[in-house]
Amino acid sequence: MDWKRIEPKFNPLEFNLGRKLEVAWIINHLAGRGKVLDIGCLDSKLAELLLPYYDEVWGIDIRSKDDKGRNDPKPFHFILGSILTNTFADQYFDEIISMSTIEHIGLDYYTNKVLDSDGDKKALDACYRILKDSGSILVTLPYSETEPGRFIDGKLWERNYNCESVCKLAGDKFKIVDYSELPDDSLVFVMLRKA
Repeated sequence: MDWKRIEPKFNPLEFNLGRKLEVAWIINHLAGRGKVLDIGCLDSKLAELLLPYYDEVWGIDIRSKDDKGRNDPKPFHFILGSILTNTFADQYFDEIISMSTIEHIGLDYYTNKVLDSDGDKKALDACYRILKDSGSILVTLPYSETEPGRFIDGKLWERNYNCESVCKLAGDKFKIVDYSELPDDSLVFVMLRKA
């Protein structure tokens, strides 16, 4: 897909914290065909931007309302639930997107019901099951070379990542096809495929 074709439709006000760098990177790495899943979809309109390019667009989120308290009907298939307990068929998706989401999975925030310090790893394991063998996963994450994460009210709110922690996260199941660090923006971009 080509960000230059989609950028005119991008409204940063429809995305939590703007996220233009992340959206542009994701769009430029998507194939734009088949079935796509957006994990943690309520904070952005990314899934809606993808509707014209995919046969099926799905979103999954543990929250029923976005951070502004809206519960807008979605023009794509929306599942209220966790990627950790999803019921999608094996090898269902051609592409899976996690834009600034996996770092929160399993932590005591965003109404997580399944608390697990390995929630990020288990989320990727769940993605492995539902991803086609030829598919890819696009992940954006917060970056830090030294800090393990950010805390709010004494609770770990999000994990931070760097090359070493992304390699551990990918484990033996995935190969890292693309890896980019943007330290000035505190971001990591990762494209994974099944090993």
